[in-house]
Order: sequence, then structure tokens, then C-alpha cells
Amino acid sequence: MCLYVKTILYWASLPTDCGVNIVLILNEIYQMKNGLIILLFGIVGVVSPYSARCQNTLKPAELYQRLSNGNAEELSALLEIVGEPESTRQRAIKGVILMKNAGYQSSPGDKLATFKEGHALLEKAIAEEPANIEYLFFRLLIQENAPRVLGYHDKIETDASAISTSFKSLSQELKNAILAYSKTSKALNAEDLD
Repeated sequence: MCLYVKTILYWASLPTDCGVNIVLILNEIYQMKNGLIILLFGIVGVVSPYSARCQNTLKPAELYQRLSNGNAEELSALLEIVGEPESTRQRAIKGVILMKNAGYQSSPGDKLATFKEGHALLEKAIAEEPANIEYLFFRLLIQENAPRVLGYHDKIETDASAISTSFKSLSQELKNAILAYSKTSKALNAEDLD
């Protein structure tokens, strides 16, 4: 019975994020002769709930919908899903969410700090993948709606042009998001996209 208790306590002490060390888990399985079934259930119980979050696989349509409807709670929920960015796309997504969320901060200092943090993430993603139209769309979305005092509006025409030029080759989900946004955009016209 003591081995089972130790096994359960061991699994409960593991970090519940993407850093679960599979090598350590497999080593424990190998070393333990009794309680293998409980240990395997422990792996499933610890790793499975976090696998979707670890992959940060927000479906594009869901992301675009939640960004467009984004109130403070919705944006906070998106930030929880994204977590710590591990890829360029995750960095771009977190950046755009933070910049959009900046408007919901209570103090001007918090608004500026949140916006700058998001700006750095999104611009780093764009620097890594400058031809990624999704990232340019994120930047256009923010630049058109950011207060002029932030001085973040110098790429509107460039991004709109790149989006229009590449529109036909984009995924249907991204096309739908861009078309929906073009209804309120000053830089994108739906007629120019098709």
C-alpha cells in the first residue's frame, strides 16, 4: 500500500504544465514493478488535460471570433489558453491579445505597459516571419484601432496591401476573418479582396 501512496504523491507533485518530463515518467515506470497500472493512469491523468494547452492549438476561426468579440473576460480567457508562447505563432497571438486587452486596463500606466508587452511579442513574430499574412492581419487590426498617441500606425497601408495581394492564397478561416474585418476597416475593402 505504501508504494501506491508514494506513486500518487509523486504524480501529484509533478508540475502541471508542458514541462512534464516524459523521460522521468518512463524511468519511474521502468523502475516500479508494482503499481504499473496506477502509474499509467497517473500519466494519462497528468499529461492529457494539459496536452491541448501545451500545443496552444486555438482553432483559427475560434481565435478570430474571440478577438473580434473580445471583452476583458474573453481576452483574459484567451491569454490563459495561450499561456507562455513557445512558437512564433503563439507569440503573435499573445501579442495581439495583450494589445487588445490593454484598453481594458484601469490605469494609463497599466494600459501602456500591457500594450508595449504585446507590441514587442507581435513585432518579434513579424520579424521572424515577415511574410506571414496572419501576423500582418493582427498588426493591421491593432494599428487601425490603437489610439494615435501610441504612434503605432505606420504600417497600415503596407499590411493592407500585403493582405490584399495574398488574399486568394490564404486559408478559408483567415479569409473569412479578413472579410468580416474589412466591413469596418478603413484600409481594407471587401471589393479589393475577391
